[in-house]
Amino acid sequence: MSYKELIREYRKINQLIEQKRIKEAFEILSKLTSICHNTDFANRLENYRETYRNILTYTFEKGDDPEKQQVFNRLIKSILELSDEVKEEIIIQEGMLSHYKLMERYRRESEFKIEELQHWIKELLVRSEVEITGESVNESADNGSKQTEDDTRSRLSEFFKVFWLNNHLTESHINLLQKSRGNSDFPWYYKSLLVSALTMSLLRHFDIEKVKILFNVYEDQENRVWQRALVGILLVFYIHDNRLSFYPEIEQRIKLLKGNRHWNKTIESTVINF
Repeated sequence: MSYKELIREYRKINQLIEQKRIKEAFEILSKLTSICHNTDFANRLENYRETYRNILTYTFEKGDDPEKQQVFNRLIKSILELSDEVKEEIIIQEGMLSHYKLMERYRRESEFKIEELQHWIKELLVRSEVEITGESVNESADNGSKQTEDDTRSRLSEFFKVFWLNNHLTESHINLLQKSRGNSDFPWYYKSLLVSALTMSLLRHFDIEKVKILFNVYEDQENRVWQRALVGILLVFYIHDNRLSFYPEIEQRIKLLKGNRHWNKTIESTVINF
């Protein structure tokens, strides 16, 4: 199977689910899971099939039930998430895209990378405090400035890749994001890089926690950063429109912002510029 064929099948699954043609979506997903070496995908798919059969049986026997829709929505979310994971696994397994080799390494080293970055951010904030207070530094600092610049570039690259190449945010990821986002001494251009990493990751693989972070960054209203978060949110809405209704937390955030004139005006301006 080629990359184009895989993406075509993946999009077809999403379209069928959107049209509530679940059985047909299962058939295509079954074909994809058979390609994967990871047997867990096939087991999960069978469990979802069984759940779907139970929903149909329950609907026929019990008729209308207010909880039925909630159960169905949870199933749809699970199927979409499985489809995402299967697509990613096949790309890595078959070596379809070069940067996915890098992704596999970052998945394995994710927690270690997070620890390194937490230490780097702590050092960065200490240096920033020293510069602000005007405390004296050793003459060797000038000699080491080039090394510091090189180290900063390297760390920023790691910072970007950790959030771009991971499909789902862990608690460690979220803690690092909160520490970075919530500190006024952390430069805006670093925060912008972080927003770009989250946006690019979301275009590849949906994760509700990343969407929440983008909303939080927008609501922080830090100049030159919130604008990028807004564009990221709109791109997520465009790419993943078929699944947004299954996440009430997103609908709730939108409802809260709809009465905000600034939100409405910037949305309009952004859409027009696109």
